[in-house]
Amino acid sequence: MNRDLVCAFDSSTPLASVAVFSIAKNELVANVERVMDRAHGEGLLPLVDEVLTSLGLGPRDVGRWAVGVGPGSFTGTRIGVATAKGIVLATGAELVGVSAFDALCLDVAPDAKRRERVVALLDAQKGELYVRVDGEAPFYQAAGLVAGTLGRRITLPETALLVGAASADVELAGARRLVDRPHDVPRASAIARLAARAPAARAETVEPDYVRPADVTR
Repeated sequence: MNRDLVCAFDSSTPLASVAVFSIAKNELVANVERVMDRAHGEGLLPLVDEVLTSLGLGPRDVGRWAVGVGPGSFTGTRIGVATAKGIVLATGAELVGVSAFDALCLDVAPDAKRRERVVALLDAQKGELYVRVDGEAPFYQAAGLVAGTLGRRITLPETALLVGAASADVELAGARRLVDRPHDVPRASAIARLAARAPAARAETVEPDYVRPADVTR
């Protein structure tokens, strides 16, 4: 087992992704992304195997695993977390759960002169958004109401830096946006980098972060 390697994956959005990160080299050594929509249950493990095989590795060669814990698709997030737990229980490797908000905002640099506060936005489906304003607890709300809520929480001289493709649904005066890759959706490449410097957790303590009560239809 190589404690230098972190294998991360995310299935909380239609874009499934798997990445392998070398702690010693401080670089990604593999990164694959594939649109799976609702087929994570059938496609996630084969994608993980594909990435590891391309490096001449198997699951037991990886010392640390990381998984995106959401929020996002209830089914996709649940599949990802369950898959990660199964792997580490079988191999004895370490496990790290990483928030979708943290992955989305990795390397985001707010403008101090503009007094920017970072607002991460994720698609919650059915016309709703998951929202996290830096320094505050996340919440979910109908997309049409989010701008009003943010306008009450972020007041002049502060401004907002909206991060995520879902921010296209929010019209907020004076806000700057980051919506292009890699800040459109959570990705395994960011999860792997964050997990490389995070403390490991017991597998049983890593759970999906749904933000709201789970709905199995989402």
